[in-house]
Amino acid sequence: MAYQDSFSIDSVATERMFAHLRQHAAWGAEWEMPLWRLMHFSQPEEMKLQLHGARIAIRETAADEDEALGLMLELSDWDYVIHRHFHIPDVKSAQHRFEEMEQRLQCAPLGDFSAVVLNYKKIVLRSYAYYRLTHAIKVDEVAVLLSCIPPPLRPSLLWYHIGTIGYVTEHLPFVELAYQEQLVNATGWLDDRYWLRTNMMYLILTGRVQKRDVLETIRRYEHFQHIGDMKFLFFPKLEKLGLVDDEVLAAYEVRWQELQMLRRELPRLTVRTSGMFDKN
Repeated sequence: MAYQDSFSIDSVATERMFAHLRQHAAWGAEWEMPLWRLMHFSQPEEMKLQLHGARIAIRETAADEDEALGLMLELSDWDYVIHRHFHIPDVKSAQHRFEEMEQRLQCAPLGDFSAVVLNYKKIVLRSYAYYRLTHAIKVDEVAVLLSCIPPPLRPSLLWYHIGTIGYVTEHLPFVELAYQEQLVNATGWLDDRYWLRTNMMYLILTGRVQKRDVLETIRRYEHFQHIGDMKFLFFPKLEKLGLVDDEVLAAYEVRWQELQMLRRELPRLTVRTSGMFDKN
């Protein structure tokens, strides 16, 4: 096995990934895309530097208050994401980081741009609420937030979160919508992983999942950060269906070990002040 770098996006993919940022999609590619890639390469300290640099850039270059608020809201969940993914030693717990995100999203928008970003991030917050187990997710509330984001301004990652909410609340229409969107709006960034995840959600909720689906999904995981979905997100429901037996557990352990070996092959990235980066 060899590590495969799955980072490959063009201008069309950038527009899909940052559709909610509209004319600022290029800003997303320059400042936020490096955060995703640094997370993929397991570099939390560099992510902190990148996040700090992005916030400084907003303060220095935003054209007006609406733009500044919208871009700051776009970064509002990253402190929590870094903490949750890497368990960074810090005086604040992941729960506190989550509460900080909640507080940031209680603001009032200052224009059309920040309003769209705010509604999107409120959906993201409800998706993350599943991991924190802090409060029940209200499907109707999410549907209203989704309706406030015009279809042309719905970013590709929105469907990751809509699918998660649909799965944990067993609201199949959300999973079906995510499934449909991910089939036709590829970005070049982890498309197979997102589709694989939503496909398993769909199979479980519709009662169509079989043991071979579970084994094939385990086999197709390509990154150590992603395989945890199987254990923490899917196994609880699969166990109730009688589909987690010794063979499945052994397959999971083998693949988990293989991906931990690949983790050692990850190249290092160096953050530039412009928001871009190089491989070392």
